[in-house]
Amino acid sequence: MKKTLIATAVAASVLPPISAHAINFAADGTGEVLLYPYYNVNQGNATFIGVANTTQFTKVLKVRFRESVESEDVLDFQLWLSPYDHWTAVMSQVGGQVRINTSDTSCTVPSLASGAALLTNRISDLYTGNVLDRMSEGHIEILEMAEVDPVSPTPSENLSYAITHINGVPPNCDGLTGFNAVNTVMLTQGGVLSGNNLTGSFWAPGGGLYGIAAVFNPTDGTYFTYSAEALQNFANTPIWFAQRSVEAGVLDILTADDVAITEHRTKLFDLPDLSTPDGIEINTTTTIVSYVYGGVNSGTCQGGAATCIKEANYLNAGGIADRPADAKRNAVTAALQSQAVTNDFLTGALYDTDWVFTFPGKYMFREAPNAAGGYAFDDDGPFTVSVSRPTGQACENVNVQGDVGIRDREERKTAQDDVDFSPGDTSPFLLCYEVNVVSINDDGSSGYSSALASGAVWQQGSGWPTYGFAQLEFTQSMVDDNGVFHYGLPFMGFAGITDRSSDVTRGGTFQHKVVRGLD
Repeated sequence: MKKTLIATAVAASVLPPISAHAINFAADGTGEVLLYPYYNVNQGNATFIGVANTTQFTKVLKVRFRESVESEDVLDFQLWLSPYDHWTAVMSQVGGQVRINTSDTSCTVPSLASGAALLTNRISDLYTGNVLDRMSEGHIEILEMAEVDPVSPTPSENLSYAITHINGVPPNCDGLTGFNAVNTVMLTQGGVLSGNNLTGSFWAPGGGLYGIAAVFNPTDGTYFTYSAEALQNFANTPIWFAQRSVEAGVLDILTADDVAITEHRTKLFDLPDLSTPDGIEINTTTTIVSYVYGGVNSGTCQGGAATCIKEANYLNAGGIADRPADAKRNAVTAALQSQAVTNDFLTGALYDTDWVFTFPGKYMFREAPNAAGGYAFDDDGPFTVSVSRPTGQACENVNVQGDVGIRDREERKTAQDDVDFSPGDTSPFLLCYEVNVVSINDDGSSGYSSALASGAVWQQGSGWPTYGFAQLEFTQSMVDDNGVFHYGLPFMGFAGITDRSSDVTRGGTFQHKVVRGLD
């Protein structure tokens, strides 16, 4: 039983004053945190990734790739963007590896001049599936760690100068490696770090980033594009951590991922993640809040007190209600939580539809492994099912029996009994991984989904109308410290549809439409 369920729900009018720090979903697509729901390199697919800095400020980012089953970190690096910079890369499967390559000259630590392969050392030896298949799909996090003062101290020794393009090439990307080697962490507003003849003042993340991606197949000609989801107001001080394999000190306040702490001994390069607090959150009595319904980047609640949700109060000393990392995790989760998703589908001999469902931050609720090698989810969160370590599955129910359900374009509703839920179970179907693909009107005989060539797939067999729309509902919930219920699961994704009705195969995407809400 969730311990917070004991609390009685209270009216929104008794919510405490809202702090200026309010994590919110960015309706305009720009922010400090970019979440890419899907990459895929199966069956000749490749994935294009782009991130743009729309501001006049130098920024240092953490780029992290998470595999599809348990969201283990399979590659991460620093990306330094100069003002108005735009970085791109392509992922593909080459020689039994998932690789990322770029011809972009923007500075990365380590260097990506020769490309890099996704790594397997975080995937449990108990896993019984194919590791390459597991890494061939996944999702991507990009977190802004800091802005860098563009003028101090002198041009030749300035971090910003070192990474700002001159005739298309930054003058000193190599210096960043040595800079990381002598520094560890910056969580103090306006602090200065120096090393390897480079110095820079680090400021809080300022946002203004946007991300784009495309899963494409050069042979088939399909091109599934989407924009990354964005979060604003993630940190009020720099959250810069060196790209080093040094253990990260006070682990329990820097990440809510207990599996990372216990199994991997969290290193500096594992941080920040979606649960990492900033310096203010660690050292003061703080309220972390989240906008559940949009709003503007103003630090004030938009649309009334009911839309501003206190996620946790905690003290650095004298009785800790929740770890700072848990508070940040809960705020991020509330900002992304949705109770229902609606989208279109197109089926038949010449058309295929896949729906992508990714649960960003599900890894933050994992508790330490038990004796059997599996692990449970924190009972404060919305996830309800323990992980089976041999398979990596933690299957959450999805309801299709709501008011909308599955309908054709003439409003006719398809009864659940008329839909063949492969492999033959007519109960509500399950989303078992961190990245899930629902392949509509697909019998699963190929081993991959019909539109995106996904292996992380739940095939939905015959019985769907040729064209229509459907709404899937999430009945899970979590409760904040005020007793306010947040319904649904944090998810993101899109519908991918292929059209083979002509000589040229075409593919396109439709954004998921979501319903967010409180008690």
